[in-house]
Amino acid sequence: MRLLASCLLLFAAISCNAEETTVSSPATVSVSGEGAVTAAPDMATVTVGVVTQANDAASAVAANNGAMTALIKVLDGLGIAERDRRTSSFNVSPRYDRHDGRSAPKIAFYEVSNQVAIRYRKIDALGELLDAVVKSGGNRINGLVFGNTDADKLRDEARKLAVADARHRASL
Repeated sequence: MRLLASCLLLFAAISCNAEETTVSSPATVSVSGEGAVTAAPDMATVTVGVVTQANDAASAVAANNGAMTALIKVLDGLGIAERDRRTSSFNVSPRYDRHDGRSAPKIAFYEVSNQVAIRYRKIDALGELLDAVVKSGGNRINGLVFGNTDADKLRDEARKLAVADARHRASL
């Protein structure tokens, strides 16, 4: 009886779908375009900083503050505006002695790392900046990235070229 009921139900479902209505959709063409713009970089962003170590956290922070003060004075002397520099990280971390596994690890010293990201517009003098940072006590240089001050304008131009390319492809 169940089999008969299931078959009837299946037959009813099939017969309901037998009358398909066809809906025509408009024909479409999908294309994509590419556009590229190149420009020589006119600025660089570099992250520089100071790492210090001391037996206690307060001494490590104090030493780091002194070294960063010297580094900031150098940046001021190079004419780098405050809007072109920002603290990118500040960390205070205990460093532990390696232990034999029988006793709890003990703090050997504290390490403080302070880094500042700098946008530097005098790209031809980038070496002078890095040299001055190192001479001032900066002992960490990370992530040199070249870029353009008006990157949005360059991206917009590339988008215009991509749209023109897509239109050309669609017209074919």
